[in-house]
Amino acid sequence: MSHGQTLLVDVPGVHIAKRSKAPGYQAYFCRVGALEIRKAINDGDGKQLPNKAIFKEMKFPTEIKPGFYNIKNVLLTSNGSIQLCATATTMWERTFIY
Repeated sequence: MSHGQTLLVDVPGVHIAKRSKAPGYQAYFCRVGALEIRKAINDGDGKQLPNKAIFKEMKFPTEIKPGFYNIKNVLLTSNGSIQLCATATTMWERTFIY
């Protein structure tokens, strides 16, 4: 992946944890495995990837619990920041609950 590129991907091993000082949840990408690229939407410009990642228009499912999840069918873009964006077919697959 390079700067400006957009891909449809599956992101395995996203760690979801409760926030310590506020209600809600937080996502950690420390143990994310290799992304499965489902489709290349557009090419990038070959420049360096940004160092900031954000969820854009993606919400945690109401039934989510702390643990590890594979997030399937998300758009991954890298323009200014690395952005994970939900699609109409985005699914959260629970792999481990603690």
